[in-house]
Amino acid sequence: DNNWAVGTMIGIWPKSTGLIGATGRDQVTSLVAIYGPRTTVLVALDDGTYEFSYGCTPEGCQLPDGTWEPWICSRHDIKIEPDCKIFSPANLRATQDVPGYKKLIDHYMAERYTLRYSGGLVPDVYQQFTKTQGIFSNPTSPSIPAKLRLA
Repeated sequence: DNNWAVGTMIGIWPKSTGLIGATGRDQVTSLVAIYGPRTTVLVALDDGTYEFSYGCTPEGCQLPDGTWEPWICSRHDIKIEPDCKIFSPANLRATQDVPGYKKLIDHYMAERYTLRYSGGLVPDVYQQFTKTQGIFSNPTSPSIPAKLRLA
């Protein structure tokens, strides 16, 4: 149900703020795409988060009226539940330098949360929308800095 694959995350900022010095709150929208057996894209809009699916079959996706389209809105108004039992802890090396992160991971394990970490940022984040629950963490530490990838 999560399409286990690779993907892309895109943030879109207005020209007025640009990217340098901007924050996530300045974003106009964002997209998370997964490319696998199915190609799906999450799009954040003003009124919620939507999932679009491409090519449900080689002919496309059949609509209720019998017509076919390459893209359909497969889910709408997706919400992440406030309570969850799934966690995706990235950068576990940081537990050596950040005591609070080690304590958090120990808590998840002691409380028997379901571990979901594939090593891929996009699939791990996408699962939170698929399951409508989850926690993704990726802290930095002095010896393990963040990796920012711009394309």
